[in-house]
Amino acid sequence: MLDRAALDLIRRREARGVAGGDLCGFRFHPAAQRFVDTEHYAAACIASLHYVWEDACHGRCQKNTTAVQWLMGMLEPSTASARCGGISVTLPRTSMSGMTQDLRYFIAEGHASPLRFPGGLKSPPRQCSLQLNTSRDYVLDTPAHWLLKDGSNRLHAYAAASEEVVPLPMEWEHGAAVAMSRSGRFAIVVSTPEGGISTLHCHDCQQGATRVTTIASGDYPICQAAVTDQGRAYVASHQSGHVAGEQGEAEVHAFCDSRQSLFMLSPDERFLIRSRYSALHADLVLLDLQDNREVILPRLVGHLPWGAGIRPTSVAFSVLNMLAAVLYDDGAVHLFNLHRAEAQAEGVVLGTVPMSPDISATQPYIGFDGFDRIHVVYQIQTEFGAVLEMQALHIAAAGTH
Repeated sequence: MLDRAALDLIRRREARGVAGGDLCGFRFHPAAQRFVDTEHYAAACIASLHYVWEDACHGRCQKNTTAVQWLMGMLEPSTASARCGGISVTLPRTSMSGMTQDLRYFIAEGHASPLRFPGGLKSPPRQCSLQLNTSRDYVLDTPAHWLLKDGSNRLHAYAAASEEVVPLPMEWEHGAAVAMSRSGRFAIVVSTPEGGISTLHCHDCQQGATRVTTIASGDYPICQAAVTDQGRAYVASHQSGHVAGEQGEAEVHAFCDSRQSLFMLSPDERFLIRSRYSALHADLVLLDLQDNREVILPRLVGHLPWGAGIRPTSVAFSVLNMLAAVLYDDGAVHLFNLHRAEAQAEGVVLGTVPMSPDISATQPYIGFDGFDRIHVVYQIQTEFGAVLEMQALHIAAAGTH
């Protein structure tokens, strides 16, 4: 009965097709092992979330920091996904010209290997680094779909699981924002020539059809872009956000509190992530697109290192979307309980990673690994130059694994 009730809860929050066997591969909180031993995996999930939050609130968090060495060899995405004990991370790097390119690496046993895509395909650079680096530990093993470009700037849909590459009738232009939906069905390109009028092309890879939407983006070009599996596009400039529906209509969402606001989707397309920045606070606002409910993730502590900001730079969501972890510019790591959230989520400070505030070439990464571990990848400045480090936060009592 307990496991059935837990599975019903998971299905309400995730997907109706989730079965107990889909959950058996997770690493659970040590205190939930009794449910794992009796193969009550749904109950183990809910219990793990309970124990993680209890441990976090009582300060039971162990830290392990390792230096990450760069390997010269490159991994195929299919090879990386088959290896155990590592994480795949996306580290946006900003060039001297201000362009941002997403570089993907597989990190395991203290070594980072760049991922090599077929045919020399690469991620299109982004116009600015305003976007958060986001991640999610999924309930179901959904293959990743990426939008890549070739040497002539033609865009291609790439499925990591099958290694299939499909050319699209779309091209990347300098300064354009691009995105692909979670399932790989929809791809969008938004270009903003001079004049403040942006053009959004949304291609349905399943139907082979493209729709075009015109957006009055104002004085700033579109620099944030996302699209759902239903073909609904969320794009934004520094000045305003825009939502383009399935029929091509566009809604405007003005940024009244800041011209550096976020307007992007969570990795599973469940939340629209917005921000509230000022000199006193740096909160995130999650709009649940399933029930239209807003939850605020408040910044809990002020400035830490001299010269560092308090802007959120990376956010991660746990399985079931019950926990969120946020990494800030000053290295602070906050954990939020979304399951018990009303208008404002309960939060706790897990600790601080020693990021160097003057290094901005590589945007930090934070991600859940199972229920009770969080990985943070960041750069520090040493006498020998910039060094990549990874800190593992194990939320459990000392001596448990």
